[in-house]
Amino acid sequence: MPVDLVPDDGPTDEQPSQGPDQLPDEQPPQAPEAVEEEQQQPQPGLPAVSQRPQRRRIEPQRLGDVVPHPRPQRRQQGQQEGSPEGEGGSERAHSGPTAGGEGTAAGGGDGRPPKRSRVSEERLQEDVASSVGLDPWGLGEEEEALLADVEAQRPGQPRIGRQAYLRVRNFLLTVWRINVRRHLSMEDASRAVLSQHAEVAWSFLHTYGYINFGTAATAQPGMQHAETVIVIGAGLSGLAAATQLRQLGYRVLVLEARDRPGGRVHTERMEAGGVVGWAECGGSILTGCDGNPLAVLALQGGLPLHSIAEATPLYWADGSPVDEELDRQASAGVVGCEVMGLVTDRYNEVLERCDALCQQLEPTAGELISIEAALSALWQEATAKERQQRSAAPAGEGGGGPDGAGAGDAGADEGRASLSDQLFHWHVANLEFANAAPAGELSLRHWAQDDAYELLGDHAFTTGGNGRLVQLLTRNLPIMYRCPVAEVRYSSGSGEGRDGGGVTVVAESGQVFEASAAVVTLPLGVLKADVVRFEPPLPAPKLDAIKRLGYGRLNKVSLLFPRVFWDTSVDTFAAVMKEKERRGAYYLFYCGAHTGGAAVLTALVAGSAAIAIESMTDEQAVAEVMTVLRNIFERPGGKPAATAAGRPVVPTPLQAVVTRWGSDPYSRGSYSSMALSCRGAAEYAAMAAPVAGRLFFAGEATIHKYPATMHGAFLSGLREAGRIHYAFARARHGLPPRSDPAEAGGPNDVSGPLLPAPPSGPALLAVRRLAALACGLRALFSRAEPDLEFGCFKALWGPQAPGQQQWALVQIDLGYVRSRSTTAGADAAPDGANEGGAAGGGSVVVGGRARRGGGASTSASAAARPGGHRRRALVHLPLPRAAVEALWCMRGGDDARLVALTQRFGFKLPGMGCGSDWDPTQQLEQLYSALSEKHPPGPLPPGLAAAAGATVAAVPATGAS
Repeated sequence: MPVDLVPDDGPTDEQPSQGPDQLPDEQPPQAPEAVEEEQQQPQPGLPAVSQRPQRRRIEPQRLGDVVPHPRPQRRQQGQQEGSPEGEGGSERAHSGPTAGGEGTAAGGGDGRPPKRSRVSEERLQEDVASSVGLDPWGLGEEEEALLADVEAQRPGQPRIGRQAYLRVRNFLLTVWRINVRRHLSMEDASRAVLSQHAEVAWSFLHTYGYINFGTAATAQPGMQHAETVIVIGAGLSGLAAATQLRQLGYRVLVLEARDRPGGRVHTERMEAGGVVGWAECGGSILTGCDGNPLAVLALQGGLPLHSIAEATPLYWADGSPVDEELDRQASAGVVGCEVMGLVTDRYNEVLERCDALCQQLEPTAGELISIEAALSALWQEATAKERQQRSAAPAGEGGGGPDGAGAGDAGADEGRASLSDQLFHWHVANLEFANAAPAGELSLRHWAQDDAYELLGDHAFTTGGNGRLVQLLTRNLPIMYRCPVAEVRYSSGSGEGRDGGGVTVVAESGQVFEASAAVVTLPLGVLKADVVRFEPPLPAPKLDAIKRLGYGRLNKVSLLFPRVFWDTSVDTFAAVMKEKERRGAYYLFYCGAHTGGAAVLTALVAGSAAIAIESMTDEQAVAEVMTVLRNIFERPGGKPAATAAGRPVVPTPLQAVVTRWGSDPYSRGSYSSMALSCRGAAEYAAMAAPVAGRLFFAGEATIHKYPATMHGAFLSGLREAGRIHYAFARARHGLPPRSDPAEAGGPNDVSGPLLPAPPSGPALLAVRRLAALACGLRALFSRAEPDLEFGCFKALWGPQAPGQQQWALVQIDLGYVRSRSTTAGADAAPDGANEGGAAGGGSVVVGGRARRGGGASTSASAAARPGGHRRRALVHLPLPRAAVEALWCMRGGDDARLVALTQRFGFKLPGMGCGSDWDPTQQLEQLYSALSEKHPPGPLPPGLAAAAGATVAAVPATGAS
């Protein structure tokens, strides 16, 4: 049965108790060593906040033993089952926790001892916690507050051991992830791990929706609180909040302005000529399915997910495939080498140099200069440099035309520049797609502030549309449709309604609803339009955040055809527009043959083109899309393609759906972005801040880790339900309202100030420190020529002192890992001797690691993946120079080198379950400081230097609004 605040019902860490790893129906493990709870001494020169706690190794335990088995009893003495049977999580979660291998029993029937997993249970549990956005080794703000309240109820007793608590929390989270269809009750949790921390950890995970969400949410019998909550909006955030609040025992009413649920997630049924299909008009892609809660919801509901193929063919405006066109020009000597590879690599370098620019610019200038201004200036500089190098190259060394003609062929240079610029602007359009805004309106400093929080795993489409996910969440929820809200009145105090404290919501129809609290999930565009009145007005900091945050448009044109005429082995293909102004027009197509139930194609319209299409008729938009399709499939390069039985390759569409999200009165746009003058994550913190302890805000524009995503909206609803429950639980226990710096105005002040940034706890300080170091390291490698480069490794030698070991700063590009099979002559010589740069061999994108950094690959298909604008997954670490040179001489390609790093040198790398607990931060900082003096930033490009000076001079003393 859920608890509000956990009472004192067990021994403390200093009292004898059974360890948190003990499983039910088993004898205690052989003397597992307890986690050391003493405070660790910081290393000299390194703040204690960044120290990861030293953990003694715990013998792996088998999570399958805590899941009910259909068999009557468990085998003993080495014959215990290794993996749970029946319903379970995803294939990764189902097979990962077992000790015996790929879904087989851990021990053989002949009494042999069970095999052990190469990855310890503790490491597995930490990985699961990381995948859902929790810090495996540290407490979040909500957890710290909960533990402080529990300790306050236990006067005179020792404080709760944080490390022991974290182990229990990670364990319980993993237990639920094994079988996400079942409800994990507190009683089950207490039986699964016999520890005094089980109830506290379960209460946190359950309250804030890390477990038991979706269809596993179950209201406990007899648990009903007196407070009522109104949820404004039936989008993903509103539905998640309402479902979670009902599970926690509150009466809930959802008010929705439309005649359907889902908000900006909408699947349109298309039917004509006897053909029925489904088109996604709003949110389409489930990104990072390993940790995405919507992927869990799909699994609970039995909805198949279709992983998006990485291959994305790219076509010029005349329909010619980019690859074939480049091959033709290369063989004729017009281009000299693959333009797509050059453009992709150069675009990636330009993105990295944008980090260096942020280091050089004043903070205000970095916020007021757009990412497009920086990209364009750096692109022109890089293009001019490349053209100068090519002109200076001798004949026959890559500089000339046929037969080694001179490098001064102006026509070839002009054609090459035109193609490069078109591909560059396609990349910028992809960036605009991810932000639903023209690149000229995005802040250089903050436009990609959420990159560090990307979820791991494949991208996927939901078969039948995401509307099926919405339907799962609406079950048994009281929702009033066609009920737009006109006014929200609120005040602090006890009771319901304005007079007694609480919330009063007035609908446009005049209906009045009163409740103890309200969750506001209005889209940012509606808040910007000020069509809903708040009384008293919202605090000034929240209003400022509403004004500063960007909110743009991404539109789509979906076409239903009588038959499929495209390659069904691909899920996306792309088109490059000639004109810069139209670079986002139909630049990417989603293929719905596998997920839409019929031959459905959806063309994406981003940037300025997304604004222009809203003034067009449906017929005009469809005609433009059909022109692009017929160029690609019927007249590639202006030549007619062969047809079957005389019929056109591209048939006339049976039906079309054109979205205009900017003109929709209940959304007024698509999703949020970091516009010019934004202050980064602080804006999202201000949007999410509660007001007066009664108004709570959810939606994709209120979560700085996952903005502009469906899972971000869903998680924000779970977060606010937890906040409401925690606030009311404190009141029921007679505790004063918590002094929450994130709350706008505080619990008793509806007009007080709001902090301009999130609270600065030790964990946040450590994160900021590491983020600043990571940004500086990227900038350093973008401007400094490496002393040694091989495979996906780059190295800069650190200073050398007499009699001391010389260290090196190493960068590993996980999006450009070269395996042994793609390295020519790997067995004959060191890889570095044969590679000759990127052109020396093929490149492989590591699955699930650089999934949104498609630009890291030299192939057009990889670069054209949705979200391919994202920066590559880079790892920086310090190594002795001798170790770097040993890696360079190692055979087996980058795969062998990465294994050596984790096993021989003891480093932890993403996705590789090895390594030690050594924290290299101090060594990295020392090397970075020394190398930054050796490689100072160069001058700003002329255009940006002038813009930066003008920007700083124009900023008023009070800051931009």
